[in-house]
Amino acid sequence: MSSLSEKLDKIFHPKSIAIIGASRTPGKVGYDFLKSLIDCGYKGKIYPINPASGEILNLKAYPSITDVPGKVDLAVIAVPAPIVPKVTKECAKKGVEGIIILSSGFSETGSEGKKREEEIVNILKGTGIRVIGPNCNGIYCHSSAVSFISSASVQLKYAESDPIAFISQSGSLCNLFRQMLLARGIKLDKFVSSGNEADLTATDYLEYFGNDPRIKIIAAYLECIRKGRKFLEQAKKISKKKPIIIWKAGRTKAGARAAFSHTAALSSSDTIYDAVFRQTGVIRAMGIDELVDFTVAFLRVPYPKGRNVAIISGPGGPAVAAADASEMAGLNVPELSKKTQNKLREFLPPFAGVRNPVDMTMQSIKNVEWYKIATDTVMRDENIDMVLIILPPPGRGLTECAKLMMEEKENYKKPIVFVCMAGKTEEGVKLLEKAGFSVFPTVERAAKALAVLVRYREYLESR
Repeated sequence: MSSLSEKLDKIFHPKSIAIIGASRTPGKVGYDFLKSLIDCGYKGKIYPINPASGEILNLKAYPSITDVPGKVDLAVIAVPAPIVPKVTKECAKKGVEGIIILSSGFSETGSEGKKREEEIVNILKGTGIRVIGPNCNGIYCHSSAVSFISSASVQLKYAESDPIAFISQSGSLCNLFRQMLLARGIKLDKFVSSGNEADLTATDYLEYFGNDPRIKIIAAYLECIRKGRKFLEQAKKISKKKPIIIWKAGRTKAGARAAFSHTAALSSSDTIYDAVFRQTGVIRAMGIDELVDFTVAFLRVPYPKGRNVAIISGPGGPAVAAADASEMAGLNVPELSKKTQNKLREFLPPFAGVRNPVDMTMQSIKNVEWYKIATDTVMRDENIDMVLIILPPPGRGLTECAKLMMEEKENYKKPIVFVCMAGKTEEGVKLLEKAGFSVFPTVERAAKALAVLVRYREYLESR
């Protein structure tokens, strides 16, 4: 295990944490982050640091980190920016393993803030202490229950997490991404809010998660990439073992300007990023929905062996739209074999479409078993690599259809995805997701997710 991995392991799995700037006032960062650690069930030692000492949230507080009697693995700094250099020196004197600087007011604010950021780097030079931030929201780790977001306590009630890590140069997107996955029944394993990246960068976290045997999928929101040569090397190596999905923002002049004021990120040409991602096998997402969709697909859907998709639907309009979406995403919608078409005609109305898409007509609402039979039938077609199913409307057979499909899950030997355009809150959708299926809210999003899986498989085969 590399030195970088060892250092980051200490940060993600600390045995003791000091909160510098711990507060007794709800709403202040030093209070909220301390309370989150407690609410989320962190089992290590917690040391609130506050010049007034006393107790905070029933924990003994200390005037300085140097007054803490025991070893401190991780120091979390939540004090005004001008004080950060002073407490950083104290952290170095204490010999902490890692530091997370939550405070803002550094290079993202201009020259004075940049000098302050450089001062921190110089203070820690040669100490071996690694820093996350400044201007960040910290980390989340399911196995160690380290979280600075109280709402994560809901997720931590689950014994197991899913093997997904998230790197973000936006703190708020860390929690949003975690919540959006949780809404689809998926529990993020780790995230890191990298902030200004004065020391550790997104490229370093990519290397760390690439070497983490627990992590099978790496997702990221980036406004720029520092350590470009190292990124190329790491991405090319890691993408052969596990998918890397990146939402690269700051694509336009306005976006690049906003990125600089957000985390002092200097964005290069978007064309360059496209070329780098293609060269290294990185999957590019164009927004939060695609970032979530692609992550869900890689977790739950096997790689299709080819580009041919069969579409099954009750209503005809969405079936046509799915055919368009599939071909626009780069998939093929071939005509089903005569044998398959004849099998479908045995139970479908004479006016149903059986060539592909399979348009079962609205009569399928009263005959939801057709979904199961049609799926079994097209799965056997040797020219079909995957199946996209448009579910019936809620209250009109959706839940019954979901239960039938769940019963057959183990018999499906080809990738299958579902579309429910009525929303993710429906009981049938929840049942399918709990069973490990992927359900998308539109045919376009389902088709793009399948196409990404195909392209990644083709990339792996070309190596």
